[in-house]
Amino acid sequence: MIPARRRSPVAVNIIPLVDVLVVLVFFLLVTLKAGDPRSLHVTPPGAASGSASSLAASVVLAVDAEGALFVDGQPVASAALGEALRSALAGKPDPEVVVAADRRARTGDTVRALDAAAQAGARVQIQVLPEPRR
Repeated sequence: MIPARRRSPVAVNIIPLVDVLVVLVFFLLVTLKAGDPRSLHVTPPGAASGSASSLAASVVLAVDAEGALFVDGQPVASAALGEALRSALAGKPDPEVVVAADRRARTGDTVRALDAAAQAGARVQIQVLPEPRR
């Protein structure tokens, strides 16, 4: 009689699965925060005519209080702003840039951001916080 070989028990190694899930969660968190200008510590000014707007389909150009520029959450040098905006807008059927400038940002920095967005060929909006009606 031929002796039956014993098979070792099958073990499922879940460590690679956990590694992949951690990476996916990390990228999810990074992309969720990139579209929100508040994650960049930008507090837009308030305006009585302001309304809540959706930033989902727009490219967000943020200007913080120190004048640093961010395109969709990525820091950009002012010399490379035009190229960064053109590449972010490439392939969009209705290019739109929402400028989210901090209320403490210098006017010149905000105007340069608005001008660069207009020169990139996008429809430009500026984000404000709606003030309560009196």
